[in-house]
Amino acid sequence: MKMRVSILFFLLILLSACAENSGTPIVPNESNMIIKVKNNADFEMYGLEIDIRNHTQGAVYADGSKIKKGDELLFEFLEEDFTLEGEGEMDVFILTDNHIEDNGDRIPINKKVTLDLESNKEIIFELTGGSISDAELKRLK
Repeated sequence: MKMRVSILFFLLILLSACAENSGTPIVPNESNMIIKVKNNADFEMYGLEIDIRNHTQGAVYADGSKIKKGDELLFEFLEEDFTLEGEGEMDVFILTDNHIEDNGDRIPINKKVTLDLESNKEIIFELTGGSISDAELKRLK
């Protein structure tokens, strides 16, 4: 019994440490560019992928849960990923399930977005639409 209490106490401490926020928000600086996407869509999704200059990043929840309306997804592109200057096209994909074994769940938004790439910059988008087929990405900032 004493051993079980010790194990439970250890697990509680471990989980508390994992849940603690690092306290350091990701902000634009000289070596990165931040893209935020606020989900205001009326359809279910599990995440987004963004592809710029053949560099792809995805944003999903670690527990595999759905992205809720109002949630904000953050993407940080680094100078070491690609040169943060000039113009670049951004492709956005909606992830419709949490199974990464296939690409059947990766639906492209039909419109490519052209961006001015530069370090120390934050760009904010809003994802809207009543269904995945009419999903739209609107630039807010």
